Amino acid sequence: MLLLVGLGNPGSNYTNTRHNIGFMVLDQLANEWSASFHDDKKRKAGWVKCENYILVKPLTYMNDSGQAVGKIAAFHKIEPHEVLVIYDDMDLDLGRLRIRAEGSAGGHNGVRSIISHLGTQRFSRLRLGIGKGFNEGIGHVLGKFCQDERSELEKSIKEAVLAIGYITEKGISAAMTKFNASPKATKNKSTQHNNIFVSEEEKTVPYNVTKRKDGGVIIKTDQGKEYTPPEISAKVLQKMFPDCPANFVMQNIKRMKNIPKLALLALLLR
Repeated sequence: MLLLVGLGNPGSNYTNTRHNIGFMVLDQLANEWSASFHDDKKRKAGWVKCENYILVKPLTYMNDSGQAVGKIAAFHKIEPHEVLVIYDDMDLDLGRLRIRAEGSAGGHNGVRSIISHLGTQRFSRLRLGIGKGFNEGIGHVLGKFCQDERSELEKSIKEAVLAIGYITEKGISAAMTKFNASPKATKNKSTQHNNIFVSEEEKTVPYNVTKRKDGGVIIKTDQGKEYTPPEISAKVLQKMFPDCPANFVMQNIKRMKNIPKLALLALLLR
């Protein structure tokens, strides 16, 4: 029997937020098995038994997830090595997975709580990348996935379901070998930001960068338009995240760093 724990926050306010990707994986599994979670208030969890799995979604908030996991594990006589915790990871890009047999909390409060209540770090983890975005920290993890991210999110959830099945059939070590492999790096000259390529690009794009008297910078195009760095940052964000709220753009302009020249130039020509 494998205890599958999906981490997240309960309540409609947190539905489809990045921090709840663990819940999403379990919802996908339950849907495939035509199963429904029932709330167990005594053990502070929603859970359902499906085939050789017990699916658990803590009804506590993320930071107290261990309360539910400890109670459910004790009730079903599940040992820590029979527990697989599924949760979000900002250090992985959206679409990437990481499987571990054991380890520290890695800064994740939900996992830290589980370690505390199980009394050990020796339980398996399946981490799903959500990326860091421009608004790092609590604002990012509690934010909802943008429409442009939905396709990659769905692929990630399906990949996680496959990984869980593989863990059951082949074991954690085999699953780590199969799913933790990094995608092959592809070298494409058109995406290499070397000096030669940028220079060629600059020859085809009429613009000038000039300094202001106060030490600032102004980008001027041949169309007579002038842009400040914050305005360029806003345009980049609006282009990258067209479905996100307007205040997302304004709140994150100052976080923009090292904007690629080519992205900047492409925007100026639009």
